[in-house]
Order: sequence, then C-alpha cells, then structure tokens
Amino acid sequence: MLEGKTRTLRLQVLMVALAVAVAAAVGSLVWRVQQSGGAIMTASHALIREHAPRLAAIARLRADVLQIERSLYEYYATSDPDIYQRTVRPLVASASAAAGPAGAEILALVSQFALEGEALDWVMRATPIDWDQARAVLEQVSTVGRAIFSRLDAEVTRVESAVVQAGEHTEASVVASTSLSWIVSAVIALAGMGILFALRAYLHENAERREAQRRIAYAALHDELTGLPNRRRLLSRLGEVTRRGDPIGLLLLRLARYHTVVAGLGHRAADQLLAAAAARLAERVAAAELPQATLHRLEGETFAIAAPVGDRLALARFADALVREFAVPVAEGEQSVVLDL
Repeated sequence: MLEGKTRTLRLQVLMVALAVAVAAAVGSLVWRVQQSGGAIMTASHALIREHAPRLAAIARLRADVLQIERSLYEYYATSDPDIYQRTVRPLVASASAAAGPAGAEILALVSQFALEGEALDWVMRATPIDWDQARAVLEQVSTVGRAIFSRLDAEVTRVESAVVQAGEHTEASVVASTSLSWIVSAVIALAGMGILFALRAYLHENAERREAQRRIAYAALHDELTGLPNRRRLLSRLGEVTRRGDPIGLLLLRLARYHTVVAGLGHRAADQLLAAAAARLAERVAAAELPQATLHRLEGETFAIAAPVGDRLALARFADALVREFAVPVAEGEQSVVLDL
C-alpha cells in the first residue's frame, strides 16, 4: 500500500512539473506561439476528427465486454435467468464502430463472446445444471474476453502510432518554419501528461476488473454466513476425485436441535450459533489427523466433511469425537444451548 501511495505521489509530482514547465514556456513566448499556432491547431483538429470517435467506441466496447463478463459470473453465482437478458444486446453495434482496419477479427471475437454467453444460458437453464460444464464455459468467456481486450489494445496502439507520426510531421513543419523546436517540446510535454493520465485510468480500470472477478468467483463457491466452501465447491471436489478414481470419505453432519434454537431464540441468535458451530467444526477439521480434509456448509444446519480415505477407523473416531463434543451445552447469552450432531 505504501509503495502504491509513493508511486501515485511521484506521478502527481511529475504531472505538476510538466504543467509548470509548459506554462512557463508558453507564458514567456505567447507571441511566437501565435505564429505557428495555426498549423498546430489544424493538425490537432484533424487528429481529433479522425481518431477521437474510434477511441470513444473502443472505450464503449471495453465497458460492454467487461459488464457482460461480470453479468455472466453473476448469472453463474445466482442462477437467475433474468440477468442474461440484460447483457449481450448492445455489444455488436459497439464492435462495428470500433472495428477499424482489423474489424473482421474484432467482430469475430465479439460474436464468439456472445455465443459463449448463449452457451452459458443454455447450461444454466438445463435441469439439473451441469456445474462442471458451466465453469468450463465461464473459463472460455474469460479467454475470449482477454482476446478482445488484447485486440482493442492493439487498435489503441495503432491509433497512438498514427498520432505520434502526425505529431512528428507537425513538429517538422513547425521547426522548419519557425526554428522554435522548444515549442514542439512543450506540445510533446502536454501530450505526455495526457498519456500519463490515460495510463493511470487504464491501470485503475484493470485493477477493478480483477478485484470484481475475484469477489464473484469467491461468492460462487463459498457460504455467505460462515465463509465455508459451499455445496457447489463440494460437488466440484467430488467430481475431481471421481475422475481420478481416488477413494474419498464423506461425513454428513446436521445440527439436530437447530430448529429448536430458532424457535426459542430467534433467527439472529440461531445464525450466530450456526456461525460459531461452523468455526468449531473448522478448528476440529484443521487439527484432525485427516490430510486434505475440507469442511463445507451444504444448506441450513447441514455440513459435510470430505477427506481422502486412508484410514477408515481414523475417520470414524473423528466423527465420534465430534458427536461427543457437540453434546456439551454452549452458552448463548444467559442460556445454555445443546446443538447435538
């Protein structure tokens, strides 16, 4: 964090220094700038007319693709089919405007991106849902999304190259006509400031995108109340183990008196007890001699422990120890509560 703040401070100092240098040069030589200002303004207007709409279209397309990817991850996490209807529609029009000389490649990637979204919708509407296939489609969505961003970055680089070439041509014209090369340096300094601002915004956008993906992926595989891996994560692990052909033991645990606690103490207190019980179970699983054992909350008061079957007796002894421990009352306010397994 300190390193990030230092980098930001250096960037700001550099920008201020550039601004001061440019202001000093322009302020002292206004009358000379007027002589060559016409040529510079003409070139600048031409660049804006030619490239500004394309850069704006690229920015719109980038935002569309990012929003679609977020919505598809949300669709996977919530299984809500209404989310899909708000995603793909505006994409092709934005892609057409941003295409440029390499438009066919961008449009092909966008079409593939849209087809992957439709494929995810088809998988999520199936009964039962094939979660392995859904994850595979999501991975392909991210792959195509990265390819689109890579192509858009290449298009931006192409535009930047054209701008640089135009700037070099303008510089040559100004220097030849006025022999005032320092004016061109001031213009380049201004352009550098713009590039620094754009780079900062771009890096910030990419960081937000990665963080959003991380949060969505975590929420899809973890229980909100306890923070434990959920049923979907358990099914994924069982599928992996089954494909490898490895034996695995599964303990299904249910807090037998949970509904009695809900009726007596209310949902808030019951949720607190449930979270505390999950924490106790997690501690016991971590301390148990069961390598690679994982604890999952399936739903409500039901949990599961998955562990490779190396010693069946050890797994049975661990289950008996849990039953005995949860038979001991725990304090909840001024009352003692027994949850039982």
